[in-house]
Amino acid sequence: MRHRWRWTRSNPPQFWTPLNKPESHNPPPAKELDKAMTTLFRIEPDRLCLRCEQAGLDEFRPLTPADESRFRGWLQGYHDSLRGYGDEPARLRLGRELYAWLDGDAGWLARSRATALVPWIVDFRGPRDPDGLTRLFLQLPWELLADDRGHLAADLALRYAPVRRLGEPAQPEAPSPCRLSLVFMAAAPRDQRRLNYEAEETAILNATAKTGLDLTVEESGALEWLAARVAEEAPVDVLHLSCHGKGGAKPALCLETDEGATDLASVEHLIGELSTHRPRLLFLSACHTAEGAETGDGTGIVDSLALALLRAGMPAVMGWDGQVSDAEAMEFAAHLYQQLSRKADLQAALAEARFALLNRPGADPLARSRDWHLARLFLGPTGGGPLVKGDRARHRKGIEGGHKEFLDAKGQQVPVAGRFEFVGRRRPLQDALRELRQRNHAGVLIHGMGRQGKSSLAARVADRLHHHEPVVVFGRYDAPAILEAFRRSIGGREVRDIIDAYRDRVRQHPDELADGLRELLEGPCRELVRDGHGRVVSQPVLLVLDDLERILCDPGSTGLHRVQPELVPVLRAVVEAFAKADGDSRLLITSRFQFALPQDDRDLADSLFALHLPPMGAVESRQQAARKTRPASQAKTAAPDEARTQRCIKLAQGNPGLQDRLFSLSLEDPAACDQALTAMEHYLAGQLPDQETVRTFLENLAIDHSLALLKSGERELLRVMTLFELPVPLAVLEALAEALALDAGEPCGVRLFGLGLWDVYPDVVRYAEPAAAINALVRPVAGTLTDSEIQALAGVALPELLACWGGADSGRRPYPANHELARLAVLTDQALGLDVTAEPAIRWLGDQFRYRDAAQLARQVMACLDRHQVEIPLALLRVAGEAYVQVGDTPAARGAYQRALARLDALLAQGQTPDTEDHAYLLAVHGRLLNQDGDPDRALDFLEQAKQLLSTNPRFQREHSIVLGDIARIKVSKGEVDEALKLHQEIADGVPSLGRPARAGGDAGRHRADQG
Repeated sequence: MRHRWRWTRSNPPQFWTPLNKPESHNPPPAKELDKAMTTLFRIEPDRLCLRCEQAGLDEFRPLTPADESRFRGWLQGYHDSLRGYGDEPARLRLGRELYAWLDGDAGWLARSRATALVPWIVDFRGPRDPDGLTRLFLQLPWELLADDRGHLAADLALRYAPVRRLGEPAQPEAPSPCRLSLVFMAAAPRDQRRLNYEAEETAILNATAKTGLDLTVEESGALEWLAARVAEEAPVDVLHLSCHGKGGAKPALCLETDEGATDLASVEHLIGELSTHRPRLLFLSACHTAEGAETGDGTGIVDSLALALLRAGMPAVMGWDGQVSDAEAMEFAAHLYQQLSRKADLQAALAEARFALLNRPGADPLARSRDWHLARLFLGPTGGGPLVKGDRARHRKGIEGGHKEFLDAKGQQVPVAGRFEFVGRRRPLQDALRELRQRNHAGVLIHGMGRQGKSSLAARVADRLHHHEPVVVFGRYDAPAILEAFRRSIGGREVRDIIDAYRDRVRQHPDELADGLRELLEGPCRELVRDGHGRVVSQPVLLVLDDLERILCDPGSTGLHRVQPELVPVLRAVVEAFAKADGDSRLLITSRFQFALPQDDRDLADSLFALHLPPMGAVESRQQAARKTRPASQAKTAAPDEARTQRCIKLAQGNPGLQDRLFSLSLEDPAACDQALTAMEHYLAGQLPDQETVRTFLENLAIDHSLALLKSGERELLRVMTLFELPVPLAVLEALAEALALDAGEPCGVRLFGLGLWDVYPDVVRYAEPAAAINALVRPVAGTLTDSEIQALAGVALPELLACWGGADSGRRPYPANHELARLAVLTDQALGLDVTAEPAIRWLGDQFRYRDAAQLARQVMACLDRHQVEIPLALLRVAGEAYVQVGDTPAARGAYQRALARLDALLAQGQTPDTEDHAYLLAVHGRLLNQDGDPDRALDFLEQAKQLLSTNPRFQREHSIVLGDIARIKVSKGEVDEALKLHQEIADGVPSLGRPARAGGDAGRHRADQG
């Protein structure tokens, strides 16, 4: 399918700052709450009541059976308008019908608006136990209310926002004396389309950067662990759940099991887990969470998930009445929390967030929000009002309050990131838990580069296996030490008897450890057993062999690391015992390297599930820094410097240990931190580090030692990997190795993975398949490629990579993948794939604020396609023009737009009909460029053509109004003020821009003033 152009993409949305701050954050007495509300519509069994204190209104009118029929028809029409891209004119008509009905013969809305406060909050209220008619009334899309000027929500002077409340208002909870606290959890089940929850979290952090936010991220995606995290953080201002939603008669959220499968969380499940510590606001940022459904007999409405949770006791619930796009849900949440962090009332924050979606300052004037009307806020008696009134970070209670957490809680030899500091690692954690619970292998081996967080991940696995007692072996790995670890961690007479029976035997015959372990694993450590009083009598264990690289020997030029000869029988015994034992105990090993454990004609290490732990992603790095900042902000020390923090994140290259060390240094000794950061910059540029902290850290990683173990073919393939900026499928690496005749092992690169020099990631397109990338801390010492080598290697890699990533079908290919393919095509001077990869790649660079890179790639791509005499797609010409405009290259932009328009003229000459919206957009932007260049007459010609095209379909009324405004401004500059006023009247008589409702009136007023 052809990608549908949106009227903006190159200018990312900016956050709108409100003009007025609330004067007070003290909640009014409960009896005054109705008076404080601007307008109240309360539905009763047989009538609709209006109360508006400011306007002196306290009236009612009867409801009739015809009203119920209207409600059903309006709901059906609304849902019909949401299909596909959405029928904007139909929603505008519906908004006007709703307005006319609510206004009635008595002019209720008109009289209320005359004295409305800004923002105008309208309360649609029903009883706490609503009947069918009330449910229909509350389900109506009151957000769409519109008069002859357009939707009320877009009016700058009104900023209308409806809220729905059940029950009469009671005294709300007092605002928190601290800054806003938010618990965020995203769920991404493996069998569901993946949401970009990292970007949503980043948008929220960016929006609240100036005011501060106590953000806690629960990484599991699971309801049980979310409830535990909310209890730890209580009281919580906002709980934000980002996931897929399921509507219908049995609404639910698509959360995750510990293993990453879909777990449908119903109303009953959600209330059961979350009712003890209820947040002030629960935001269900999932599709259909505010969408009611008809009962099976078609006589009533089933509560939406949001309404059901409100009725079950949540103070305030927000959801989406339909299918919402990731981008708009993300943008709305960012605006909402920006306002709440500024101490705005919840209702006012809703109004400002919706208004911001409709009015994106600085964006393309033809940009429109599709989903601005979908957000719904439901309030209970105590819901609403300001959530916070303070600015200080809140103190944490009971979570690592000054003490260090250890993997071996009793021995305290293995310090790890505590529950609060540990971030991300969702998929590795789920993979480990799935394998340990399903028991398809003897155990799990977590491996990867040093200081990558392997022991911390093991600690989190132990947390999740809460019915298992951790038994940690560290430092000494001989048979008596393993038995002693059981005695120290488990205790009990039966355990002691078994250990006493085997202790001396295993000193002489280490292989007999297998028998001793079998007795433990099938005896006192077989399963969880409780006595009649519920006390644990026996339980299974999680045996953790931590930092096993301490007993591994270098592999030489072939194969993987091997276990020290004297300890081979011990490790064989451990693996065999867990492979054969009948019980619930499990084995977990952490090691910097993979290893071989030969026995007879097989390798026992193959019976372990090898789980590679890659560096942190960008969002995880930010989370770790935020969690380090939070305790620091509570101490009586200077706040961390934001610029220095960002350098720590960037230069640590995703290594948790390095980032933690750099950030700790930034708090303890900022000057020394700056020196370390400079040293890291030198290292990443290929120079030797000259600062002690960095030099010592890198030496402990022993990267040079691992490089020395490689064969020449492996070393060359490692250097070849520096070609790529993203992880690539293994098939691409095999193609490169074959083309270069490299001996890189079988399977390809097996030792590069085993030594931790390559990292394993989920493929960016085929998420279930593995992909490889050179470790970021290895890249600076892997060697460099010449320009001729880069061109040749890109030529080999591009066809294979394009095939792996979907070929001409770019529907499921993310923007970074398109950028990588376009970049390689330019490097090798091939047109292959550029017709489908270049346009989204340039857009992505613009969305990342990399405007110069976007313009440069556009120049390179267009030159490449011209050299190969390949026709440049219209979408690419348009996005190239946008990229040139961003960097001020008007001649290049004009050239791109002229080529696009020439193509459209050619299509028209051939009897084909180009897309109306695309054609009008190109005419309009080219006209604006001509006007900027001082050629208003030619500009008017192109704008008039755009106007004629847009007037052919009511769907483009909004765009038509904007183009009329462009023409009017040129008319004024030419002194044709009367003509300009006529055009503004035409706009006023038609449908003004959703996003700029005051523009026509404001410009017209200025033009009248100019006229005299």
